[in-house]
Formats: sequence, structure tokens, C-alpha cells
Amino acid sequence: MIRRPSIPALFAALCLFFCAFGQAGADTVRQEKFASPSGRYAVVFTEMENRKYNKEEMLEDLDHVSNILYRVDFIAKGAVDPAASSSYADVYGWEAGARPEKASSIFKKLIWSPKEDFVIFPEEGWAARLGASQSRVVAINRELGWETSEVSVGAIEWTDELSFVSDYHFDCDYGILRFDGRAGKAFSLKESESPIGYELVEVRRGKVVIRMLLDNCRMQDLPPRCFTRDLSTGAEVPVACPKRKT
Repeated sequence: MIRRPSIPALFAALCLFFCAFGQAGADTVRQEKFASPSGRYAVVFTEMENRKYNKEEMLEDLDHVSNILYRVDFIAKGAVDPAASSSYADVYGWEAGARPEKASSIFKKLIWSPKEDFVIFPEEGWAARLGASQSRVVAINRELGWETSEVSVGAIEWTDELSFVSDYHFDCDYGILRFDGRAGKAFSLKESESPIGYELVEVRRGKVVIRMLLDNCRMQDLPPRCFTRDLSTGAEVPVACPKRKT
């Protein structure tokens, strides 16, 4: 004769099952996987922390801003271990009601070097109320002599497969820089002279076309003036301003 379990015993067993299932679900790691533009690398976003702060907590410390911290792995096709890894914080809590960005949207903002030797992350936004911040640059090619660097980027023009020229626009700091991917360092091409600033127009046959303009600290209007700067010699020559890029 088969004995049926009592109602209390059955209820207890069901509780143990669903409690165990719930605990396992809570420990599930959130991951999303994408392919690099060439398909050479898998890019895996793993959520490590999800921190939320209220208004009172934000007033206690400038870093108390709601954010999601990701680990980002770049895994070569067919490999197991990542060729490079980095962290990235989606800092979204400056405004009331703001929501975190999707990992897919963050991935689309990555800037890849032409042959995917390194990648530039978007700014994390920790200094959103303080002005300037920089983007992290991560070397994926292990043959490069560096692992990570930082750079401020705006409009980018690649000069070769490992180097680019970019402008950067802050409140009173508009300038031009060149990033050397072989050294993993940024070098100033034209520093801001507030209220005079500079923006990148284009790179033409080894020469950077630069437009002079007034930054956000201007006191008066400035007629458009442009010049080229030779990347080899540093010589500057006035030129007519091309049409403004969108």
C-alpha cells in the first residue's frame, strides 16, 4: 500500500524546492555577448555590481551615483581566455528617474582601431558635474607594449592603423591631440588658449585642418579662421575654412 505524504510534509518540500530555486536564480550572473566589427573577437559584458543611491546618499559623496559596473572581456575567436579585459561603469544616476543604459547600446559606442588592435570606451560619467573626463583605451593586441591608457576624444580622424587625431571640447578647454597606439599615449597638437579654442576639421595628406573658434567662456564673436598643421614638422599655414562637418 502506497502512503501519501501529509499536507504539511508536502508543503515543506515545496518550500524547500522553491527557496533553493530562488537562491540559485539570485546568484545568476547577467552576461551579454557581442561580436567585434570584424568578428575576430567576442565581447562579453558581465554585470559585477548594481549600486543605487538616493538623494541623501549622493550628497554624502560625489561617487555615490547610481551605476552598474561591468567586466568586459575581449575573447579571440576559438580561444578560451580573454586577450584583454577591462571594467566599465554605466553611471546613470545624476538625474532623477534616469535609467541604466543597455549593454548593447554601450557596445555600439566602443571605438575600434582599424585592425582592432585597441578599443576606446565611452566616458564613464563620474565627473559629469565637474567638467572634463576621459575615456579608457584598452589594448587588445598583446604585441603592443601597453595595456590601458586614457584619452579625451571628440571627432576622430585616423592617420594610420594605430594612430588618430582628435579634438576635445570642455567648457573652457577646446584643443587638438594625437593618440599614438604604438606607445599608448596621447600628445597635444594644439592646446586651448581660452577663450580661443580649436576643433578638428579633417586630416588631409599628413596635415591636420584645424578651425579656430571661441569656447564656452567667450566674451565676443570670432570670425572663422582655419589653418593646417603638418604632423611631421609642426608647421602651421593659414587656409580657407572648409564647410563645417555635421
